[in-house]
Amino acid sequence: MVMFGCGVELLQIKLLISTVLSTKEDEIMLLKMKKQLGNPDILRKWVKGFEYCGIGFNKPPNSLVYIACTSTGRVNNLRIKNLDFLATFPYAICGLTELDSLEIYNWPELHGPIPPCIRKLVNLRSLVITDTYLSDSLPSFSKNTNLFGITLSSNRLSGTIPPSLSKLLNLSSLDLSSNFITGTIPPKIVRGHSPTLFLSNNHLTGEIPNSYKSIDFKMINLGDNQLNGDASFLFGKQKTAVNIVLANNEFEFNLSVVKFSDKLYKLDLSHNKIYGNVPDSFASATGLQDPNLSFNRLCGELPKGGNMWRFNAADFVNNTCLCGNPLPPCFNLAPTSAPAPAPVSTTQFYLAPAPSPVSTALFDSAPAPAPISTTLFESAPPPDSRDDENILLKMKEQLGNHDIFRYWVKGFDYCGIGFTNVPDSLVVVFCTDTGRVFKLIIRNLDVFAPFPDAICEFTKVETIEIYHFPGLHGPIPSCISELVNLRSLIITQTSLSGYVPNFSNNTNLLGITLSSNELSGTIPTSLSTLPNLNFLDLGSNYLTGNIPPGLFPGDSPVLFLSNNNLSGEIPKSYGLVNFFMIHVGNNQLSGDASFLFGKQKTAINMDLANNNFEFDLNSVELSDRLNKLDLSHNKIYGNVPDSFASATRLSYLNLSFNRLCGELPKGGNMWIFNAVDFVNNTCLCGNPLPPCFNSAPAPAPEYTTP
Repeated sequence: MVMFGCGVELLQIKLLISTVLSTKEDEIMLLKMKKQLGNPDILRKWVKGFEYCGIGFNKPPNSLVYIACTSTGRVNNLRIKNLDFLATFPYAICGLTELDSLEIYNWPELHGPIPPCIRKLVNLRSLVITDTYLSDSLPSFSKNTNLFGITLSSNRLSGTIPPSLSKLLNLSSLDLSSNFITGTIPPKIVRGHSPTLFLSNNHLTGEIPNSYKSIDFKMINLGDNQLNGDASFLFGKQKTAVNIVLANNEFEFNLSVVKFSDKLYKLDLSHNKIYGNVPDSFASATGLQDPNLSFNRLCGELPKGGNMWRFNAADFVNNTCLCGNPLPPCFNLAPTSAPAPAPVSTTQFYLAPAPSPVSTALFDSAPAPAPISTTLFESAPPPDSRDDENILLKMKEQLGNHDIFRYWVKGFDYCGIGFTNVPDSLVVVFCTDTGRVFKLIIRNLDVFAPFPDAICEFTKVETIEIYHFPGLHGPIPSCISELVNLRSLIITQTSLSGYVPNFSNNTNLLGITLSSNELSGTIPTSLSTLPNLNFLDLGSNYLTGNIPPGLFPGDSPVLFLSNNNLSGEIPKSYGLVNFFMIHVGNNQLSGDASFLFGKQKTAINMDLANNNFEFDLNSVELSDRLNKLDLSHNKIYGNVPDSFASATRLSYLNLSFNRLCGELPKGGNMWIFNAVDFVNNTCLCGNPLPPCFNSAPAPAPEYTTP
């Protein structure tokens, strides 16, 4: 028995010696790394016997080298950010054999190849190297079988994508975008549940492998390459992708057969050779907020209803023969007479001037020098349309007869015309089949003027969009309430001030965007009387007071109120609202907000940061649909529940600067997140923060400035 006890003690001593030697070896590798980098000032405290676990070494203004360790003192996390000196990749990093996360951000003078010794890091789970001058071909990661994520974006890497990536059975996130990579996409280079694949801004060619048909991507971005063939198999009603970008390629397939998922948020298919019509599932995809189908070969009438009110003409222009709201109506695909002379067509609609004065399609690939009218009359326009002409001329006068309106004279053709003024000012007028103005778009004007109240006389107008008009000042006129057919109102990036108007008569309103202006006062309670309101953006103003209850009667609404001076609590009735997105950050809101969360909620984006919210995070359950969550800079307490690790689509998380405590959950999505997502809490610990020694949480990471 004595001999057995001695054997156990001897084994413990050997393990202790092994741990000490291994820790010593990591210190040697760090000092070697310092030397290979030319002994930079940011690492001047790296000397023999220095303390490095859980330490952030800073150099103003924002350079950082941060090291985290295991419970035995082995380096398992190295983060380097914003360094500004010339160096090659320090191969001593390859000697940190317990490293499971290596991150290098924004080091533009880091040059040369990624060394092949990277394969020695067999415990590596996450590799991020971005915004450097590293070049040469991609290394083989065939030995790094524990890798979950690889990000090598915005470097100068070349060559082909190594097929050996397909051997990494745990790889679920790959970002090689913005490099000089050539060749084809190898089959199945990402795996697992809801993987992400970013290969945009390279020189890739060929077709997407058919094996990708069976992959249910969370996000895929292949834009700005020379890819071709069919990509329709990436879509499907049951797919869960929230972001698909295939723009600026040569894909060629029939869009008519594509079924769009309700979970899709961003879709960019622009600048391809896609044909067919836009299917009804495009309008009924409830989550779709940011589409672009422009510059393709699509034809036919756009679908009606559903989400279509959210989209603009720019999302569909330069196709073969698309028509219908928000494009001009589908009367005759070819005009019956030559268009009226002179207004300059917007470059947003056309590629280059053409010699012919007559257009034969709704939006040609090349514009004629004369304006193109797509709302055509077999006889003279009815009297009501002449009234709208007079209103447009009145609006021109109220805006100081700006040069962009120089062709607005009596009898001018305005329906479906984009009037531009170099470089990027734009006024577009759309009409009904009887010539009545139903949509008005104004962008980037440089006039100093009050809001033209003549707009209130367009009795048939359904959509008003005013973007980036900094000289537009004064209040939004109360006459806006007379536009009873108004469905969408967007006024953003102006100098408009005063109160948010009363919209109680505008009962058809589906969406209101009044962001980035100088509006003040409170949010009018009359907004709760709008039976169809599903989108409200009052962000970046000077609004005060409380958030009124009952703003949204419909399903999956969007609420943006961030960057104001709102106070009080979120109304409890909002616990019954199933938001699609909610942003209330950067206010002075307080109280409990935990009722906004739930396993069955469908929100994909929630921002409650920089407030005074105070609730127990233990009680919160996250939905699998949540993609972005920012709760930073509040007074939230408790620990981080396991549902944060198991939220399969959560790709952005910030819980920093709260009062949280305890060990962070393990597994699941946790490998994606960094220490900065959790710093400055009361006593959080565990990877990616320092470990929880002796069952007691370790202090938050210390940051030292040389």
